[in-house]
Amino acid sequence: MLLPKKCDCMEIIMIKHFYSSKEWERRVVPKETQLPLKASDVQGFLLSALPHKFGPYSVISSYFTSIRSGPDYYNTLCEISLYELNQERDGGVFQFFIRSKKLTPSLKLNELNDSNEALVINGLISLQIFKNYRGATIPPTLNIVDRVVHKKSKEEISHIEYYEIFRALRRAKDAYVRKHRDKKVKSSE
Repeated sequence: MLLPKKCDCMEIIMIKHFYSSKEWERRVVPKETQLPLKASDVQGFLLSALPHKFGPYSVISSYFTSIRSGPDYYNTLCEISLYELNQERDGGVFQFFIRSKKLTPSLKLNELNDSNEALVINGLISLQIFKNYRGATIPPTLNIVDRVVHKKSKEEISHIEYYEIFRALRRAKDAYVRKHRDKKVKSSE
């Protein structure tokens, strides 16, 4: 198995607001949509379907790394370009988070103690691209938690812009599949 590329996880991502999972929690069950695409087509789909008004975009890959001295693992987060998604997936990573550089707050990826939950709480769109396992394939999946609530004050925050990105991807998936199916039909004629 290929390993994901090494990255400098000390990198600071500059963004506007950051909601800590120590203070905020999910308000709703995540909204989910499956992409009727092959894993290798997800990168092209995202490059063509993500709304330009919230760009530029990047992807945060999330994978577990074993601790050499024992059986424990820790979560490693690495920000990559959308153009590196297939390479990272081929390296064995299946959990990603779509980040709009216009919408997301400053954070040090290596300082997040419950990394994935912190990204979810902040509205980033989860993308899971599973490998074929024993002949079974699960379609790539997008998830979003579009509302969070403060644990003490009960103040509620909606991630309206990230939800707009999610809805745009959900609408674009059928058109993307039709367009590429039509190209294949024309090329076989």
